[in-house]
Amino acid sequence: MHNSTFYLWSLGVRDWRIFGIDPMGRAASNPELLLTDEQFRFLMHFIVSEREAGRHVSYSCEGYLGTYEGRVRDHLYQCAAGISVASILIDGSISACTSIRGKYYQGNIYKDSFWDIWENGFKPYRDRSWMKQSEPCKDCKAWTFCEGNGMHLRREDGSLMLCHLHRLGQ
Repeated sequence: MHNSTFYLWSLGVRDWRIFGIDPMGRAASNPELLLTDEQFRFLMHFIVSEREAGRHVSYSCEGYLGTYEGRVRDHLYQCAAGISVASILIDGSISACTSIRGKYYQGNIYKDSFWDIWENGFKPYRDRSWMKQSEPCKDCKAWTFCEGNGMHLRREDGSLMLCHLHRLGQ
């Protein structure tokens, strides 16, 4: 048992979900906060080994993981932002996920009808074909499964901050 697993287990933790830090906000200018590709691959191996040992550890929903899909979380990857999930932020902005940039906000509950936005908005979330127009998605063989990765991994200009498949060497 890994030391961190042993510690959590000793505290009575039986289920845990691991999230990475994405290169946004303060982390964008502090690379020491981010996992290197090698550390990210180690994390995937760690989660697989913990699950094989019968401990319930899972990775977050943040992106498509190629050959690790079905091995590091309880479901296959899907970014549900704007499809089956919406968020109301502190200022009333309507978003699909609290981590998504302002350009992708769909309105504001103080000015707009949430129901109308849910029914008629969220177009960049529901039709992701625009993501396939640029690198690294343009020629990606995993597009059918990934669909451009999580929306929170997109910058204001639409470009992808990071691709887990590339980090994993797949």
